[in-house]
Amino acid sequence: MQHRILAFFIVFLAATPAAAFVLFDAGGFMGYVWNKWGPPDPGTPAVIHWSFMSADTAGSAYCGEACPGSSGTTLQFYNPATDQFESRQLSELQTQIEAALTTWAAAADIVFVGPVDDSGLPINDEAALPPASGHVRIGAFAFTGGATFLGAVGYAPPPNGGTGAGEILFNSAAFFQFAAGQEDVTPINFFFGNDFASLFLHEAGHALGLAHSADEQSVMYIDPAGEYLINRELASDDVAGIEILYGPAADTDTDGVVDVLDNCLNLPNEDQRDTDLDAIGNRCDPDFNGDCLVNFADLAILSADFFQQGDLDTDLNGDSIVNFADLVVVADYFFLAPGPSGRANSCSQ
Repeated sequence: MQHRILAFFIVFLAATPAAAFVLFDAGGFMGYVWNKWGPPDPGTPAVIHWSFMSADTAGSAYCGEACPGSSGTTLQFYNPATDQFESRQLSELQTQIEAALTTWAAAADIVFVGPVDDSGLPINDEAALPPASGHVRIGAFAFTGGATFLGAVGYAPPPNGGTGAGEILFNSAAFFQFAAGQEDVTPINFFFGNDFASLFLHEAGHALGLAHSADEQSVMYIDPAGEYLINRELASDDVAGIEILYGPAADTDTDGVVDVLDNCLNLPNEDQRDTDLDAIGNRCDPDFNGDCLVNFADLAILSADFFQQGDLDTDLNGDSIVNFADLVVVADYFFLAPGPSGRANSCSQ
């Protein structure tokens, strides 16, 4: 089915003022109502693997002017300290990429896994799927023709013509920056390039199944005049659209904090208290010495603090005193790892 979608070529009108988001219509192909990852039914979750394209990955007719020749691995970023543009490896941008993916995962029942290895198979090669690569592959090409002026493109997920579905491609001939300023207030000065964080969040939305929105607050909105504010947070319209595809974000312990942001996945802790700042909440972290195993060493640390008051690491239940209630938590975790936490941490690597 040739249903390739270059998201930047598509213009949509809002269906209603209350729902400006637009989804990619799959027309019932393979049972899909909308293009999405995971099961075809709307509102069903997905596990999505992502990868950085290997150097010299061959392009294809699938992405045409956005993937001529073969891929590179660098982009040009403005450095305000030197007032110069400097090359940065795509892999150096992993923190910013993961932050954007986490933003989407906090809004719907999506789990991202990556970066996984990428075998370097050509774009749209039938084998370019896990475990050979991610579902979503992130790469850089020197765009040509009508795509030259673009910073990046994102392709809708399956069913969308082949394994090229979901690719996110950056224009290595364009320029980028980490724009300083305030969300929804500071205009992006394109003299210094595209704001990478805002742009990637937008293109990731395409790769998940969202087309352009008519809501001016949406990260999926395209301004006809090309004037943009820093936009790194989802609007209610973005959340409504992504929930249609994947359902609301999971909250396993029903504490009001979605799993991808929850530092104790299985134990309710609305306050997310984390006194040792290890991304594992006190409520599920009796690993006081940080070796990722609760044992006699941790029991000794707890014993030394027994009946002490204050905001201590050993005060696991947050009642401002270390006592038998905290000892019970240590006992429950004995010879086990702390957590689990939905946030990246040293014990989950």
